[in-house]
Amino acid sequence: MTFSLEFDSMPDPLVRGNARFGHWAKPHRATRELRDTTYAKMLMRKPWPRFERVIVTYHAYWCGKPLDPDNLIKGCKPILDEFSDKSFGEKRLIRDDGPDYVEIRTEYTRVPHRRDVKLVVTVRPSNMDEIERILRPEV
Repeated sequence: MTFSLEFDSMPDPLVRGNARFGHWAKPHRATRELRDTTYAKMLMRKPWPRFERVIVTYHAYWCGKPLDPDNLIKGCKPILDEFSDKSFGEKRLIRDDGPDYVEIRTEYTRVPHRRDVKLVVTVRPSNMDEIERILRPEV
């Protein structure tokens, strides 16, 4: 069982690692917009499963020079934060976004046109016990 969200673009350069900006509000605004977009996409997909330990895959469909994996991961941090946001309470997608609960992977696919650029974030359980727990009906 997996949970996927598709975004129409890569994370804003202000959210990623190498951006140069003047005022602190610029990256803060970009981060808030990405979290709000993630929240809206999650609400459209309700209900979603709740995972304990997960593998999160950021699949970048990129035209031109791909982002470094570390910049892609940093740019997607607001998405991961929203998946584990405490405001969802027990309904949040993942328990915590710490290293004990999340393994992050990146994948790249080169696309021929800029109009094809997108980001697909997939969350799946990290072990078979978790899959069985999700699929097993509660008694």
